[in-house]
Amino acid sequence: MSGSRVAAAAGRVEAGSRMPERESAWERFWESTHIGYEQWHEGIGYDLGALGEMTAEQREQVVADLRGRPQGWREVEVYGAIATPAARSALHDALGSDPDTRLHAAAALRDIGEDVDLAGIVAAELSRVTIGDGMVTALRLVERVPTREAKLVLLREALRRPEVGVHYAAELCFLTGVTSTSFDWDMRPFFLRFGEHAPESERQAAFEELCRLTGLRPD
Repeated sequence: MSGSRVAAAAGRVEAGSRMPERESAWERFWESTHIGYEQWHEGIGYDLGALGEMTAEQREQVVADLRGRPQGWREVEVYGAIATPAARSALHDALGSDPDTRLHAAAALRDIGEDVDLAGIVAAELSRVTIGDGMVTALRLVERVPTREAKLVLLREALRRPEVGVHYAAELCFLTGVTSTSFDWDMRPFFLRFGEHAPESERQAAFEELCRLTGLRPD
């Protein structure tokens, strides 16, 4: 092979072995917004690290583009990380969304220094969240703002709504110092007395015991 052909062949090998260019922060972020089963199941959010590599103009465009999508906790998390006036406005708008998104938005606004009644929002949402929409978030946040109002809501709803009663009774015991964890498995038989399979008389008796344990009575 002639010298020129060897040089050309070597050039082709070198070109073929080059590492592909790294995706831009913009591309990485938007790829992360395609949520599959794994991301949904594991609760994986969007790529917040990519936001820090973007320009200010790109971050503003991210906010504008996300506002045109259905809103959820992942969008809220991005708005809180960006925290520009437009992002803060998006968070305030999210307060009018579904219970889980509303709770995340209220917490995000508090975290970035906005004057929002997180305790009041959490207490109100405890009256209507469901296991599939907001309950886990509400129980996590009530530990940040364990007001008497919130505790009384947990007490009342533990009796009124057997679909969440087990979890509410467990959380209330934790907030009042009866237990040292948010779900004490040693007390599981007691908590189950608030569940959907317990007869009304059993739930009422468990409620009276919960009042005694926590020192709370409905107002």
